[in-house]
Amino acid sequence: MTLFMADYTKDFIFPELNKGIWYLCFYCFDPAFPVLGRLVKDAPSDLKAGLLYTTGLASILLITKKRTLTKQLENLSGVPARAREIWRLQAGRIEKFDCECSSPIEVDPAKLEVLPYDTLPLVPRSTVDEFVASMAVIVSKIRVHAPDEIGTFVRLIEAVNELVSEMTYVCNPVGDPPTTLTKYPRAEFTNPNLCNCIVQQNVDRLVQINAALSYVSTQALSGAVPILDRRSLIRRYTLLGIGTAVLALTRMAHAIERAFAHGALEEVLKKAAVAKPLPGLRRLDYDARRWSAFSVDTLNGLVSPRKSSPKLPYFSGRLGFRESEYTISAALQTVAAGASHEWSFLTVTHEMVHGHVRNLLSTLFLDAPNGSPSDKWNEFYSRFDAWCNGTPPADECLLDSIRAVILSYCCNTVTQGSLTKISDKNGATATRTTMRIWLPSREDLRQLFASECRNISEVFVHVLDLHYFYSSCISHYIKLIWRSWCHAPQVLGDVRQYVLRSLLVIAAQTDGKRFDRFRTALTQLEEHLQSLIDADGACSQAVGQAIVMLKSKQAQNELFFPFSASLILVDLVQRVLTSSAVRGEIHGGDDHLRRTLTAQQEEWLTYDMAEGFVDDRVISPTAYLLHRLTRPGSQPSDQALEAETTSLFLACCSNPIRGALND
Repeated sequence: MTLFMADYTKDFIFPELNKGIWYLCFYCFDPAFPVLGRLVKDAPSDLKAGLLYTTGLASILLITKKRTLTKQLENLSGVPARAREIWRLQAGRIEKFDCECSSPIEVDPAKLEVLPYDTLPLVPRSTVDEFVASMAVIVSKIRVHAPDEIGTFVRLIEAVNELVSEMTYVCNPVGDPPTTLTKYPRAEFTNPNLCNCIVQQNVDRLVQINAALSYVSTQALSGAVPILDRRSLIRRYTLLGIGTAVLALTRMAHAIERAFAHGALEEVLKKAAVAKPLPGLRRLDYDARRWSAFSVDTLNGLVSPRKSSPKLPYFSGRLGFRESEYTISAALQTVAAGASHEWSFLTVTHEMVHGHVRNLLSTLFLDAPNGSPSDKWNEFYSRFDAWCNGTPPADECLLDSIRAVILSYCCNTVTQGSLTKISDKNGATATRTTMRIWLPSREDLRQLFASECRNISEVFVHVLDLHYFYSSCISHYIKLIWRSWCHAPQVLGDVRQYVLRSLLVIAAQTDGKRFDRFRTALTQLEEHLQSLIDADGACSQAVGQAIVMLKSKQAQNELFFPFSASLILVDLVQRVLTSSAVRGEIHGGDDHLRRTLTAQQEEWLTYDMAEGFVDDRVISPTAYLLHRLTRPGSQPSDQALEAETTSLFLACCSNPIRGALND
């Protein structure tokens, strides 16, 4: 019977555990990657013969007949283990064991307290009860086994306290409201509908947090020393759990969060209220090349980095890769196959950018000062109406231009279509010919914006993902995303949308007239997809359908109109909303990164760390993963896939980040 999943180093010799006395020695090092590098390089042969590595928090395992080898391992490691446990087996049965853990990190108890909530109604009160109970279990273990993460939970308690203070106030609106509710005029809190809505929204957020905490508690901490006290619910990893995989997901997410916090684009955009509007936006045949001088980079010096908002990371078989306000999930298949193209761990970058884009759109349309949400929308509509009629407000600014681009896109999708909407070709032709925007009513435009918000987000996310993480290298980006899309049923069910996404992201790297950029994108996309078939020797149904679509004249005509409508979003993001501060922070400080050129003469990132375990740390996990996924022969065999995936997790969590406590 298999007790745990473990991968072995090249010198490992399989033991006969049912014969004689053996010692199973479990070690929790953080980081474990450089420790394994030292052991693989310098350990004596009899130690290497029993050395394994795992996906659990106890990520280094020694199986030996010589108890004295544990001292050699601990001396060679160069750092003390955070925890260790040693079993003495006789004839395959555990005869006795001993374990020890580091002392828990000290935390100010006041930072772990939830505000009084006993006056809340039953449902919100019971939901907060669940949060308090979950945190009591998790924080005590985090202080011992993942102390660098305590800041994440301190920040989470701060966020929950904001929700509690809002609910407490709206249930009894006496005195001044909390600062988080100042967007509402005080008189509106006499409206029970508004108060009920705030309570329900906050309960929904708390339910999301509680659900994530149950995942985090099980996945991050099961299998921690003492190992037998808490078995993982993921049966394949039931003894040691998947703590290292969760830690890798956590630290990768934190690195991205910190990069976005460093750029502070939400604060930068607020300064755009005093910046000049984009030039050449009076007609739809704009020249986006003039927009680069109006980039958010010109405003970076006006704000300081903001605090990061760490998410709760976990693996989910139902949700797969998904981001929400408080969480980031990766597909459960990634735990075993994260080194493959299909289940690449790198997909997390796309989901993290979704959160960044949501914050940007919220800043543009929800966080504007003065008045209720309805008043704000009325003001946006009035200014957009004036812009459409050629008489923009005298105080027109960059924020007005950014909103005008997004709202004009929404208007054009009515006739030209979008990622999820088929175009009306007759109407689209008229719109393209007259170069005018059809302006719907105030409420119709609001509903149109709401219905297109997901498509707007996807266009933004693809362009930013390409720019920030893939060094704007189209050839690698297209191949990697289509390899990850190949077997996704939603892609096969709507190939048109994913072809459009690809065409638009390619267009981000081109200039010229719309039709010329469309033709260039068609040609490049077909070449990249065909190269997938040539390289892999096989073709998924989705890739085959995409190539057929790209070659069809009728399909090309139908693709052009939504491409044309969406192009203005691509140019807005590429020219105005990409931040050099964010891009620099994502890959900054890693001495292993080298700028190189691909065969297509595109800039690319090469990571020059040696293969296998080395006595070093991976500072930029996204660049490390990209290099591993794009190097020749990067797709491991099924036999080697799980071992390769585990080594990637160990590498990607080798640079501890202290949560949010020191921001």
